[in-house]
Amino acid sequence: MEIVGTQNDFLKFKDEIVHYLLKVQNKMDEVVKNMLTKADKQEIINRMDTFAQRSEDHDNKVLFHNHRINDLEVKTTDHESRLTRLESK
Repeated sequence: MEIVGTQNDFLKFKDEIVHYLLKVQNKMDEVVKNMLTKADKQEIINRMDTFAQRSEDHDNKVLFHNHRINDLEVKTTDHESRLTRLESK
Protein backbone atom coordinates (compact mmCIF):
# COMPACT_ATOMS: atom_id res chain seq x y z
CA MET A 1 0.00 0.00 0.00
CA GLU A 2 1.42 3.31 -1.04
CA ILE A 3 0.66 6.61 0.66
CA VAL A 4 0.29 9.29 -1.92
CA GLY A 5 0.18 12.99 -1.07
CA THR A 6 1.79 16.20 -1.96
CA GLN A 7 3.95 18.35 0.19
CA ASN A 8 1.07 20.87 0.31
CA ASP A 9 -1.25 18.16 1.65
CA PHE A 10 1.28 17.35 4.36
CA LEU A 11 1.75 21.03 5.31
CA LYS A 12 -2.02 21.56 5.43
CA PHE A 13 -2.41 18.48 7.65
CA LYS A 14 0.44 19.68 9.87
CA ASP A 15 -1.21 23.11 10.23
CA GLU A 16 -4.52 21.46 11.20
CA ILE A 17 -2.77 19.38 13.86
CA VAL A 18 -0.95 22.41 15.24
CA HIS A 19 -4.23 24.38 15.32
CA TYR A 20 -5.98 21.49 17.10
CA LEU A 21 -3.16 21.15 19.64
CA LEU A 22 -3.27 24.88 20.37
CA LYS A 23 -7.02 24.64 21.02
CA VAL A 24 -6.44 21.70 23.35
CA GLN A 25 -3.66 23.59 25.14
CA ASN A 26 -5.92 26.63 25.61
CA LYS A 27 -8.66 24.43 27.04
CA MET A 28 -6.16 22.75 29.38
CA ASP A 29 -4.87 26.14 30.53
CA GLU A 30 -8.44 27.17 31.32
CA VAL A 31 -9.05 23.94 33.26
CA VAL A 32 -5.86 24.40 35.27
CA LYS A 33 -6.74 28.04 35.95
CA ASN A 34 -10.17 27.12 37.34
CA MET A 35 -9.20 23.86 39.00
CA LEU A 36 -9.55 23.40 42.76
CA THR A 37 -6.23 22.27 44.17
CA LYS A 38 -5.72 20.14 47.27
CA ALA A 39 -4.37 23.23 49.02
CA ASP A 40 -7.49 25.22 48.05
CA LYS A 41 -9.71 22.41 49.30
CA GLN A 42 -7.83 22.20 52.61
CA GLU A 43 -8.05 25.97 53.08
CA ILE A 44 -11.83 25.84 52.57
CA ILE A 45 -12.17 22.94 55.03
CA ASN A 46 -10.03 24.75 57.61
CA ARG A 47 -12.11 27.89 57.32
CA MET A 48 -15.35 25.91 57.62
CA ASP A 49 -13.98 24.14 60.71
CA THR A 50 -13.04 27.49 62.25
CA PHE A 51 -16.49 28.90 61.51
CA ALA A 52 -18.19 25.81 62.93
CA GLN A 53 -16.11 26.04 66.12
CA ARG A 54 -16.93 29.74 66.52
CA SER A 55 -20.60 28.99 65.98
CA GLU A 56 -20.51 26.22 68.58
CA ASP A 57 -18.68 28.51 71.05
CA HIS A 58 -21.30 31.20 70.47
CA ASP A 59 -24.13 28.72 71.02
CA ASN A 60 -22.54 27.62 74.29
CA LYS A 61 -22.21 31.24 75.44
CA VAL A 62 -25.84 31.91 74.57
CA LEU A 63 -26.97 28.87 76.56
CA PHE A 64 -24.80 29.89 79.52
CA HIS A 65 -26.09 33.47 79.50
CA ASN A 66 -29.67 32.27 79.12
CA HIS A 67 -29.23 30.05 82.16
CA ARG A 68 -27.73 32.95 84.16
CA ILE A 69 -30.54 35.30 83.14
CA ASN A 70 -33.16 32.75 84.18
CA ASP A 71 -31.43 32.35 87.56
CA LEU A 72 -31.29 36.12 88.02
CA GLU A 73 -34.97 36.47 87.17
CA VAL A 74 -35.84 33.93 89.87
CA LYS A 75 -33.61 35.74 92.38
CA THR A 76 -35.07 39.12 91.42
CA THR A 77 -38.60 37.84 91.95
CA ASP A 78 -37.57 36.38 95.30
CA HIS A 79 -35.88 39.63 96.36
CA GLU A 80 -38.90 41.65 95.31
CA SER A 81 -41.21 39.56 97.46
CA ARG A 82 -38.77 39.77 100.41
CA LEU A 83 -38.51 43.55 100.05
CA THR A 84 -42.27 43.86 99.93
CA ARG A 85 -42.56 41.85 103.14
CA LEU A 86 -39.89 43.93 104.87
CA GLU A 87 -41.45 47.22 103.80
CA SER A 88 -44.86 46.19 105.09
CA LYS A 89 -43.52 45.71 108.63
